[in-house]
Amino acid sequence: MIKMPLVNMSGAATLAAAEGLAALGVGDTVRARQKYAEAGAILEAEMKVRHGGGEKQLLRFLAATQYYKGGDYQKAQDLAHKIDARVLPKNVRGLLPQFLKDVKLRTSPGYVAGIRQTLLKLWQQKQPAESLAVLQEHPYVLPPVSLAFVRAALCGELANFRAAALFFANAIRQAPDDVGLVLTTAAQPLLLRSQDRLAEAWEYAQCQVELVPHPVTFVTASIICYHRACTAHAEDRKTHFAEQLAFVEKAWDVYQKLDLMQQNHPDMRAYVAFGLELAGTMGLRQGNKQRGKEVWEQAVKLGANASHPWKQRASVADPSEEVSQAVEAWNLSERETHFFTRFTPEPSIRQQLEVVGA
Repeated sequence: MIKMPLVNMSGAATLAAAEGLAALGVGDTVRARQKYAEAGAILEAEMKVRHGGGEKQLLRFLAATQYYKGGDYQKAQDLAHKIDARVLPKNVRGLLPQFLKDVKLRTSPGYVAGIRQTLLKLWQQKQPAESLAVLQEHPYVLPPVSLAFVRAALCGELANFRAAALFFANAIRQAPDDVGLVLTTAAQPLLLRSQDRLAEAWEYAQCQVELVPHPVTFVTASIICYHRACTAHAEDRKTHFAEQLAFVEKAWDVYQKLDLMQQNHPDMRAYVAFGLELAGTMGLRQGNKQRGKEVWEQAVKLGANASHPWKQRASVADPSEEVSQAVEAWNLSERETHFFTRFTPEPSIRQQLEVVGA
């Protein structure tokens, strides 16, 4: 990371820069650009009222560093080239050559494409920590939604589940109509479950329902609860089933409040229907026949037009009599594999990193 001059700035510039740093910390590069540009403009204005000497040049350098931090590398370079290094304070003068070298790199035509290629190679080599370090150093090579999405996937790979959920929340907040984006939240928890990492899957699912309350995350949590119930002692099974049912009821409630475009998305319908089916089955197995049958009927109604590789039965006249056969016929593992394979972030990440241009 390039060294910046450690010099006190005016109060207004300091505040704007601090707000830019805070925005960058949560991946809000739009606000970071705005606040660092504001800090740079304040310092430029202060510079212009100085008549000359080291103070004027120092203010010019400080303004250039703020534009740099905000991703306006061209403006940073233009200012830096006007600095008279001879009159800079000695403790700052030595930083200018490396700064000029770095802004020259970042204004070169192949800069964005090169960094994206580096990120793509690191992703293919399964090096999430190194990828996050590159993004921290070069946060403006991806559009804001893509940056948050890629960070979410990388944090999930590192088992930093709360950070992953926060980045997913950031991405979804910026692109609320992107159904494919929210569906990718299901991939890693389901994959963890398939790898017998149930405790981690549950930890991630809990972070998701807290920070990304959505039918998809509620269904994911309900699926994980189902597996917790299946592996629990008899005395704990009812508790886990109650959690599963509570999550699927939340999913159903929130699902009905989505706009019709999202409700009718084939993958959304299929996933919510799957969660309902699973909860209905567990209800029947636990002896809660009435509620189990109600949830089953909701699943059948919702799943009738869902696009997935299994055919829903048109109706369930008496699911309590056929529940064991239904469970076997579902091939639960295969269906979960279908979802985390279909919702994997891999294709989207490749697409984001292969597109040249910020």
